Amino acid sequence: MSIPENSTAHEVSDGFDFGLIFRLIMMQSKLILLFVFSVTSLAIYNYISSDRVYKINSLIQVYGNNQQLGLGSSSNFDFMLGSSNTSDINNVETLYKTRTNLIEAIESKNMNLKIDDFSYSKDFIINLKPKDEQNTIFELSLQEEVYSVKFRDQNFPNIKFNEAFSNGHFEILLNENAPKNQELKISYENPNNTYKIVKNSFSFVSSVPQSIYGIRNSGLLEISFLTKDVREGINFLDYVNNKFLLDNVEIESEAARKAIGFIDERSDNVLDQLNIYKNQLKSFRESNKSINVDLEIQNIIETLSDLETKINNVDIEIDKASVNYTELNPVYNELISQKNILVRQKESIEAKIVELPLAQQEFIDIFKNVEMTQEAYNELLNKRLEFSIKEASTLGNMRIVDDAYYDRVVSPTFFIVLFAGFLSFVFALVIAIIRGLYFLPISNPAEFADNNINIPIFGVIPKIQAQDIMDSKDEEAFLQSLENIIVNIKSNIDQESNRCKTILITSATASNGKSFTAQNIAKKLSKINKRVLLIDCDMKRGDLHKSFNKKKITTSDFEDITAENLKDLAIDDYLFLLPKVTSVTSSFRFLYSSLFAEKLSMFQENFDYIVFDTAPSLSVSDTSVLMALADLNLFIARHGITKINETKQVLQMADQLGKKFDGIIYNFYEKPSSYYGYYGLYGNYSYQYYAKKYLYNNYDYEK
Repeated sequence: MSIPENSTAHEVSDGFDFGLIFRLIMMQSKLILLFVFSVTSLAIYNYISSDRVYKINSLIQVYGNNQQLGLGSSSNFDFMLGSSNTSDINNVETLYKTRTNLIEAIESKNMNLKIDDFSYSKDFIINLKPKDEQNTIFELSLQEEVYSVKFRDQNFPNIKFNEAFSNGHFEILLNENAPKNQELKISYENPNNTYKIVKNSFSFVSSVPQSIYGIRNSGLLEISFLTKDVREGINFLDYVNNKFLLDNVEIESEAARKAIGFIDERSDNVLDQLNIYKNQLKSFRESNKSINVDLEIQNIIETLSDLETKINNVDIEIDKASVNYTELNPVYNELISQKNILVRQKESIEAKIVELPLAQQEFIDIFKNVEMTQEAYNELLNKRLEFSIKEASTLGNMRIVDDAYYDRVVSPTFFIVLFAGFLSFVFALVIAIIRGLYFLPISNPAEFADNNINIPIFGVIPKIQAQDIMDSKDEEAFLQSLENIIVNIKSNIDQESNRCKTILITSATASNGKSFTAQNIAKKLSKINKRVLLIDCDMKRGDLHKSFNKKKITTSDFEDITAENLKDLAIDDYLFLLPKVTSVTSSFRFLYSSLFAEKLSMFQENFDYIVFDTAPSLSVSDTSVLMALADLNLFIARHGITKINETKQVLQMADQLGKKFDGIIYNFYEKPSSYYGYYGLYGNYSYQYYAKKYLYNNYDYEK
C-alpha cells in the first residue's frame, strides 16, 4: 500500500507564495539578525567615535536700493550712482564666497592652522606662516617670557611675545595670551587649499519677498557654517559676516564719495556758466530798457523750461527701461510716447517764438539759458546733499539680524544608526529571499512542491547515527523509512511481470547519501527473498566494495562473469554485488558497449531486482545512459546539501533525454538549526506533516 510520500505534498499555486517567502525568512532568522546586529553595531561605533560636525547659523537682512536711507526709490538717484553689487540678494552668496573674501578671513582667524590639542584657542596666534606658504608643521615650546620654534629641523629660540619675528623661512607673531610652559605642534596648510573646504562648509537659505515686475532685491538671508569646533565656528562666522558688511559699507561710501567729487566738479562749471548767463541777461536788460516783457512772453519762457525738464526726466526713464525691457514692452513704448508728446509741445512753442520780434526772441533765449542753468545747478546741489547723507550714514544695504549661534549637530546623528539598522534589515531580507530561492539547501521535503517540482516523494530517511551504533529508537525509524520506500517502489513497478526490475539511484552532486541509500534498498529487497544485484556504476569514485569488504574488478574480470560464476558476486543468499570496474578508459563508452548490454541481459535473467548506484548526475553523463535502461529512476536529495537549483538542472537534463524521475528519496532529514519549532510554528500543512512524522514524537510536536 502506498504512503502519502507517493504523491506531491500539495498543489502549488501559480501566484506569489507569501508563505514560502515567510518560511525562507524564518529559516534564516539567525543570519538576518546577525547581519542587522553587525551593521547596527558598526553604525553605533561610527556614531560614538566620529568627530561631531556642528551647524552655526546667522541671519542678515538685505535691503533694496536706498531703502535703508528712507529715500524711497528715486530713479534719478539710482541711475546716477548705480546700485550696489549686493543690492540683489541673489548675488550675495556669490560675493560672500569669493576667494578674496574667504582667504582673508581664513588667514585672519587662523582657519588654516591645526593645533593637536583642541583645548587651546588659536586667538593667541597673530601670524604664523612659512615664506613659501607650503604645508608644513611648526613645533612651539612656550615659556613664561619667550618661546622657541622648531621648523624643518631648525630651532629658533628666545622669541618674545608681541614681537614679530621673521627670517628667510617663516614669519611668526604670538601675543601674551599664549599658554605658558607648553609644547604645541601646529600644522600649517596653504590658505588656498583650506579655502575649498571652508567654501563648501557655507550654505545659504533666502527668504525673499516678491516685488513689482518680479524683481527680487531684498529679503532675509540665513547663512550657515559647518564646523567641528563650536567656539571657533561662531567666531569665524561672525568675523566673515562683519567683514562682508564693512566691505559693503566701504563700497557704498566710496561710490558716494566719487559721486560727490563728480558733482562738485560739475557744479563749479555749471555755476560759472550760470554767472555768465546772468551777466548776459543783465546787460541785455540795461541796453534794451524799452522792451516790454509781458505775461505772454513770461508764460512761454516758463512753459518751455518746464518742457525741457520733463523731456530730460523722460530720457532718464527711457535709458533705465531699455536695460530691463525690450522695445516691444508696453512700459517702454509708453515712455517713448510721452517723450514724443513733450517734443511736439516744445516744437509748437518754439514755432510761436519764431513769430515774435527779434529782440524778444533774443530775450527769451537768454532768459531760458539762465532758468535752465539755475535749475541744473539746484539739482546738483540736491544730489550732493543726498550723496553726503549716504556717505555719512555708513549703513550699506545690509544689516546683521542674528549674530552667529549654535544650531544643532549635523553629523553623526542617531538617525543614521536607526536608518542603518532599518536598511540592513531590508537588505538582509532581500539577501535571505534570494539565497533561499536560489542558493539555500533544502530543509524539508515539502520544498520540492513549493518550487513546482511535482515528483512523488518515495520516502524520507531521518538523520541517524552510524548503522553499527544506532539505538533502538533510531533503528526503528530507519527501518520504517526503508519499508516505506520499498512499498512505494513495489507499487510503482509492474509486479505482475516475472522479468527483472531495474532501479536507478542517483543524485545531483556527491555526498548526498546515494550509495548508502542504494545498498540499504538492495539489502531490504533481499530480506524479502528477492535476488538482488547491486551494481556500482560510479566508474570514477565508486566505493561500494569497501562497505562489503570486496575488491574492485578489472575489465577482464567483468568479461569473465557468467551465469555459472555469479556466486563469486554473492554477499549472502539473495544479495549480490558487482563492484566498480577499474581500468575503464571511457565510462560512457563502456556503459554504451555491447559487452555491458550483454552482461546486463544475463543479469536480468538471473535476478529479481538490479539496483544501479550511479555517479552524480551533474558530474558525469553516465547516468543519462543508465536511465534509459532502468524501470524506475529515483533521485536522492540530502537535507542541508542538495539545492533546488541543482535538482531542477538534473530534471531538465532528464527531460532533454526524454526521460523522467519516478520519485525522490529525501535523505538525512533533521530539525532546522536556525531556530526552535520552525515547522510547528511557521510551516504549512505539508511542512508540518513531514516534521511530525519524522522529526518529533507526538508529545514534542504538540508541545
